[in-house]
Amino acid sequence: MPNLIIGLKYQPIHQKAETEQQLLEVFADLREQYSKFSQSFRISTPTGEPIEDFKHFLQHSIQEGSWVVLNGNGDIGGIVVQNASLKYDLSLVGKLTIFWDIHRDGSCHSCHKIGRETLSQDEGRWYCTIGVEPMKWHDCPKYDPIARNSEGKAARKLQEIILEAI
Repeated sequence: MPNLIIGLKYQPIHQKAETEQQLLEVFADLREQYSKFSQSFRISTPTGEPIEDFKHFLQHSIQEGSWVVLNGNGDIGGIVVQNASLKYDLSLVGKLTIFWDIHRDGSCHSCHKIGRETLSQDEGRWYCTIGVEPMKWHDCPKYDPIARNSEGKAARKLQEIILEAI
């Protein structure tokens, strides 16, 4: 029976992804990780399904709480393993992408200019911090998206960015 190594976790190069470029850089780094691992290890999902290409690896990594199993012999960050199974945690990628489409959808909730005022212990009120009254929940001319493209406008959908990364 091979050794089981746990506790290995992918650390994205950006802790927060607010631009398409930052997200593409994380995906490019993931491609490098996949390339290194696939040379020495068999990569599979927790259910044992083999991950054959980067597209499948990336699609799996953006799921919340995801991880993969690496089986084989090789070098991982200077640690040489022989006949080992490694649990490689990819959950931080899922945390970066889970709200991506929500943070670019054009509503007040995806805008940097929204605030919340507490009226009582159980009640609050959303308001526009720059004074747009009444609030325009969609198509506001002062919309400032959380997820942006290189021009500062709302970013593309996550699936479009994934297709570019692949």
